Amino acid sequence: MYNLPPWTDLKDQLPSKLSWKCKAKEAINSYWKVNLQRDANSKTTLKFLCIPNLDIGKPHSIWNSLPPNIGELRKATIKARLCTGTYIFQSQKARFSNMNLDATCPICQLEEEDIIHFLTRCPVLEGIRRESLGVIKRITINKIGLGNWNSNFHERTCIAQLILDCQQLALNNILPLDDLFLNSIEELSRTYVIDSI
Repeated sequence: MYNLPPWTDLKDQLPSKLSWKCKAKEAINSYWKVNLQRDANSKTTLKFLCIPNLDIGKPHSIWNSLPPNIGELRKATIKARLCTGTYIFQSQKARFSNMNLDATCPICQLEEEDIIHFLTRCPVLEGIRRESLGVIKRITINKIGLGNWNSNFHERTCIAQLILDCQQLALNNILPLDDLFLNSIEELSRTYVIDSI
């Protein structure tokens, strides 16, 4: 299962205890990483999560850039729920209630409430989010240029991806693989998400 050598190959040249433990741990983690990523790719609720960066024993970037502050922990928890599809929107409630509930956004009453509507389109939340999104947009434009912003972020889905897990955009070469920049987007997007709630 873990592609470790059979014991018959090891009896002639026995590895040290430490090297065997390292080799076994690496093989086990590699096996479960492949399974985790395969399973995650099959889940539609994880479409905004950067699945290639999922790794066994390593925290997601939401948790890596987190300062030791209870307020930031709460923001990160909500953002993690949004990224993993466990934050329930009105459209999901309606789908699971056999259509006894209305999927329309309870705040604006204009369209179906889903993650894209919640993060980018709800006009009632626009004033609250404007400042946070403006800062994210400004530092992103400073890094990639206005032309790249206009060509890549004209769809609300890309803006939602930037807010939820910008690592995916870096893997797609839309954003640079600059850890300092990506961590700053991560920190700002936590504030953006909490302002929206």
